[in-house]
Amino acid sequence: MKYALCTIVKNEEKMIEGFILNVQKFFDEIVIVDTGSEDSTIEIIKKNGIEPIIYNNNKFSYSQARNYGINTVNADWIFLLDADERITEDYFNTAIKLLEKMQCDVLCSWRYDYLKSGEWGGNFSPRIIRNYKNINFVGDILEFPASKTNDDILIIDSTEVQIHHFGNLKEEKFLQSKYLRYEKEVSNLINNTADKRKISKYMLFLSSINYCLGNKKTSLNIINSCIDKGELDSWSRRKMAGDILRLNGLDTEAIEQYKASLSYTDDKNKLAITNDLIGVSSMNKGSFEESIAYFNTAIESFGIMPHRFVLLGLAQLSLDLCDDAIYNINKGLAQNPYFKHMTHDSLQHNYIYDTPKDYCSLIKSIVPDLSCWKEV
Repeated sequence: MKYALCTIVKNEEKMIEGFILNVQKFFDEIVIVDTGSEDSTIEIIKKNGIEPIIYNNNKFSYSQARNYGINTVNADWIFLLDADERITEDYFNTAIKLLEKMQCDVLCSWRYDYLKSGEWGGNFSPRIIRNYKNINFVGDILEFPASKTNDDILIIDSTEVQIHHFGNLKEEKFLQSKYLRYEKEVSNLINNTADKRKISKYMLFLSSINYCLGNKKTSLNIINSCIDKGELDSWSRRKMAGDILRLNGLDTEAIEQYKASLSYTDDKNKLAITNDLIGVSSMNKGSFEESIAYFNTAIESFGIMPHRFVLLGLAQLSLDLCDDAIYNINKGLAQNPYFKHMTHDSLQHNYIYDTPKDYCSLIKSIVPDLSCWKEV
């Protein structure tokens, strides 16, 4: 079988060369769709031996740009990555083995996001698709694969292997510029549709953008408006609302949304993610025994994900269960390939008692120099 990579880029001059160097050894085809870069992205792509596909369309739509690229691919399977993401050889080899034995059309992977605060968390999303001509992406934002006809039902599976996202480590000026661009593009989508479901989806995304821009009051107002209008009628919408409430310190309200989301899905990955998030909000409230129960449920429902053991260890730490905490934190860090090279001698009893008991501070104390992550 042959494997292709397809990505969408815009103004990625800081990340694109490292991205190409990271992925070029794995794939038979590399397709890069540029959606209007105004920096040196295109020149860097060409310098590395790839002719980018230029996507010129006045309508802002991730799915249209995504389809524009995948429709040029000849390989059997298409991997989907962003320029500020990296994969390891273990990820690729494990994914290939899964694809050889799985009867699926779409394979989802876990993406870890690394933040300047030292936190690392993530989410599941579709990352590998079978190259059927009847599969395309839908949705202007938060796009997802679907069948072009109602006759076919896509078989979707998932894997625990990880993609690593470093985009949030970029300079603050760049991030602000990106978020402002997103705000403009999403606002245009809202102003150009009468579809109420689409508007509510766009509003939720706009809420998260405003949070990233520091407009917390606006972010919360949007979420509360969606709740009041009864527009949170899916797992993803309830989860997005819970995330914004949690980030704004409203953990009781966040837990309410997370628990409500459980009634919209029986997918084991989504159930595990929801239990993670309820556990985090429970920790923030000081309900550590409750958070341990939720983290254990997440681990039982969907296997070994490194961050879950770290979170479980932090909750145990808060109850002075130090032996268990050291074991689980080390177990979680050791399973993340970007921490494997590290030793964790600092995680001893005499140190761990003095460690701040929140997630970000502990990870930052273990990995104080985030600059090393930018080199991958």
